[in-house]
Amino acid sequence: MSSVAKELFLRITNPKFDLIEVESDNEKLYRIRALRDFADVRAGDIGGFVHGHHNLSHSGSSWLYDDSAALDRSHVGQDAKLFGTSKLENLSQALGEAELQGNVRMIDNSQALERARLVGNVEMSGMSIVSESAVIVGDISISDTVHVTGDATVHSPENQLSIDNSVVIRDQANVIGGAQLNRISGNHIIEGDDWVTSRDELENRSLRQTTSALATSASLGGSATNAGATATGGNANAWGHGAELSLREFSASATGSVTETESTNENYYLPTGSMVYASATTSANATGGNESGGSAGSSRLNSPASRP
Repeated sequence: MSSVAKELFLRITNPKFDLIEVESDNEKLYRIRALRDFADVRAGDIGGFVHGHHNLSHSGSSWLYDDSAALDRSHVGQDAKLFGTSKLENLSQALGEAELQGNVRMIDNSQALERARLVGNVEMSGMSIVSESAVIVGDISISDTVHVTGDATVHSPENQLSIDNSVVIRDQANVIGGAQLNRISGNHIIEGDDWVTSRDELENRSLRQTTSALATSASLGGSATNAGATATGGNANAWGHGAELSLREFSASATGSVTETESTNENYYLPTGSMVYASATTSANATGGNESGGSAGSSRLNSPASRP
């Protein structure tokens, strides 16, 4: 039996609620009234507002408490619960054991799934999803395909925090909004057991991810075939505020083999928002004969690193 057929069957044979029409200036609006006992709801209890039976499932223990509402083509199903003045509009959904408390508003195609909890003045839009055991608390706007999942927590008790543009927050990550962090935007992935409480911490985390994925391994290239030829190469790795640059020197034998003769590591400082610049070249210098040298080229990622 399809879910639609099951809903229709329950509505006819064992309905969970009926509708009480209420006065409204611009739309036909109903309050729900429980017809049987389930969970902590008792027959006769008056619940929140809907536009029709399609807004609330007749199966499970889902319910609209207080003055909460599910309107338009939104849906509250399974064991999801809305409290306070929380509201679902458009095609938004609350499913699983999701709970919305306070003045939560979900619009567009946003979803609260599984054991997600949204508390306070939270607004979700633009196909954003909060799922698994994620918790969102405070004055927070989530939009444009943001996904908060796992055991992640987003908390902004005093200032409004805006999260948008495909940000992913997952695992046991914690994000705390405030005067030093009022927006997260642009494909950030916050994961693991990270704590992000300021813009600087967010930028440093992004820097680690970017340099880990992109920055430099400028290394020795080509070969030197003449006795006495020398080659110099380098490689660099960057993370956080710091970078380590290795300078490696090589010597080439007449047989063409290359031996590393010296390696020097230097620590460099990267200002916030900058990335490492590293370059390496190889050269062959010999008296007489042919010489063969390669160039490892250079890689530039934003601004050069500077000495502390």
